[in-house]
Amino acid sequence: MSCVRSSRRRTACGLSSKLIGQAVHKESGSGSSRDGFLSRVLLMAALCLTLTSCSTDWSFVRQQNASMVMSVYRARPLETVNGGKTVLTVHDCTRLALANSLDLQAVIWEERVRGRLAQASQLKMMPRMDGFYALSQRDRPSWSRSDVINQEGAWEVVGPGPATGVTNFSTGRERGWRNWNVQAAWSPMDALMAKYLHNIKSNEALYTSYQRVRVSQQLIGTVVSAFYRLLALNNALPKAQALETHRRDIVRDLEGLYKNAYVDSQEYLTAQNLFSEAKSLLSGIYVDVDKQRELLCAALNVSPCSYLKLDGFLAAPPTEMLDSCKLEAAALVNRPECYQADLTFANSVADTKRLMVKFFPRVDGFVGYFRDENKFFLNKNWIDGGMRITWDLMDVCANFLEHEAATDRIAKTDQDRAAISMGILTQVKLKTLDSIKSVERFKKMTELREQVKEAYRISTDVETAKMRGAPQSLIRITREKAECNRLQAEIDALLALGEVHAAIADLEASAGINYPVNTAIPQQVPSVLTQASNAPATAFKKAGNIARRLLPW
Repeated sequence: MSCVRSSRRRTACGLSSKLIGQAVHKESGSGSSRDGFLSRVLLMAALCLTLTSCSTDWSFVRQQNASMVMSVYRARPLETVNGGKTVLTVHDCTRLALANSLDLQAVIWEERVRGRLAQASQLKMMPRMDGFYALSQRDRPSWSRSDVINQEGAWEVVGPGPATGVTNFSTGRERGWRNWNVQAAWSPMDALMAKYLHNIKSNEALYTSYQRVRVSQQLIGTVVSAFYRLLALNNALPKAQALETHRRDIVRDLEGLYKNAYVDSQEYLTAQNLFSEAKSLLSGIYVDVDKQRELLCAALNVSPCSYLKLDGFLAAPPTEMLDSCKLEAAALVNRPECYQADLTFANSVADTKRLMVKFFPRVDGFVGYFRDENKFFLNKNWIDGGMRITWDLMDVCANFLEHEAATDRIAKTDQDRAAISMGILTQVKLKTLDSIKSVERFKKMTELREQVKEAYRISTDVETAKMRGAPQSLIRITREKAECNRLQAEIDALLALGEVHAAIADLEASAGINYPVNTAIPQQVPSVLTQASNAPATAFKKAGNIARRLLPW
């Protein structure tokens, strides 16, 4: 199928190339204007056929992109991006995620695009420099009649005409002619509106910079939480396997005792239920390991089939950082959404100021050099300059409505700022409560683990002495039950500890303290020259604000 498609594309493109060659040959070999015109039409038709025949097959593009993703990103082993190392710490995972994340790279490219657009908008405040060049060929002369001398201007007469006392020049034009000019124009209204548009573009560029910070914060939170969950699951996996083995041994021993009537049926059924729960726990841990491994490898942009080993320690969770008041205050400083809302508000204010400029009459100043190589003109080159003032009533009336809409948009974006801040505070509060809940659950699991350890010690030391006359299988079952209880308590404590670290990682991401804004976007101190150049404008703005406060209306 691809061969047929490529052959069709080659056939269409080859036909177009053949038509182009024929058109060029006819144009070069023909001397008449009619043949030249037909050859140009044929050339344009061939060019259009070339552009339409060589179209893009989007299904092929989709397949090519999917193949690239599967071969380059999905199948990329960890060794290729980590220098041949397969042992990862939490810092290694964070570093690799920030270096290889496709989401982050897309935001970085968007940041560069917005920055270039902001730089381009700054040039629109400068005067316009226009250049014009025209070259034309007519099929018949455009003789004009001079109303002064009452004759056709077919040639140039330097002296005065017969009995007229005026120079014999007309507005006629040759069959072949050319003219060109260079003109500079500048409008203060356009420059002022371009300034406000430049402010908007600059804010949009800074908006994408804050978006990069937010993507980085979420990425770090995802990587850290997946790392600690996977580390806890890896530590709990051998214990879950041992638990499943002990539960199977208990069921096997109780089956013989149940047949010999040493134990009742209820105890045997309870052991079977516990064995089923142990198998379910083991299969759930396998699934969770694959899930967290997939999340971690997707964040690192490596193949999930890569061999990796996590190097880390599940320390006791810190409780001093679970102060919601401090975290809420830090979130309002470190969450980029707050700054993005401020930039949106600033854009609405700048757009309102831009619309205010459109109420004033438009003033244009221009100057240019013109050259018209027409033999019927006495002065073939001249300089033209001046000023134009225009004022469109309909445009002003429409601008009134646009200005009212922009004013309402200011109020809306101001409310959005408050709503976003309140949403961030609520999110931080909920994440703090989730972290506290995880810490309390870990404390409970730790206490149960200590109690189970003590019960295991008692069952191995005391109960064995009491059951010296009992069958060995019954003594072994008692020890197996105590061992199962101990393993179950350790598994619960490990999983709870992993959830504590994951909840704290999510809390740090929601508060923005895992990647603060001032670290990601350092504030640049303006130079002394910049401060001195901005001093008059700053003083003028302060004086205007003071005057606006003093005015009664």
